[in-house]
Amino acid sequence: MKRPIIAITMGDPAGIGPEVAVKAFADFQIKKIARCFVVGDLSSLSQAIKLSKLSLTLNPIKDIEDAKFNYKKIDVISPSKTDLSKIKLGQVSAECGRASIDYIEKAISLVKAKQVEAIVTGPINKEAIQKAGFKFDGHTEILAKRTKTKKYAMAFVSPKTLQSKEFWM
Repeated sequence: MKRPIIAITMGDPAGIGPEVAVKAFADFQIKKIARCFVVGDLSSLSQAIKLSKLSLTLNPIKDIEDAKFNYKKIDVISPSKTDLSKIKLGQVSAECGRASIDYIEKAISLVKAKQVEAIVTGPINKEAIQKAGFKFDGHTEILAKRTKTKKYAMAFVSPKTLQSKEFWM
């Protein structure tokens, strides 16, 4: 069975998204079930690798065909033209909001072009995307608008939710 290709959006460059992404790639079990790559910012991911003390490297790619899907490397597409050189970790900014949207938009484009089978979204900062001029409540609304989906819902899942009978009905 061929492993599916999954685009993982990095989320807000000043938030926890870069760290969550690199730590996911450090779990080699994930790479056994899917061919994953990140849509995000190389410098933010590099910083997250250093902060997390991981022995991973980054492989910048322009297209999916360039991906290596190597166990020690993270393939990264960086679609945003937003200047992130002056961002500060933990600081809300329009630049980070714009970049977050760019990552999601690129991932959606890849799915629509049938180059990837799925998207996993990293955490975005709703205040940052609104500072950048976007009026979305979150990922769900962005995905619905770009796919012209009229009926949609979002679910929060936690151990307590999974144990609830209502969740499974």
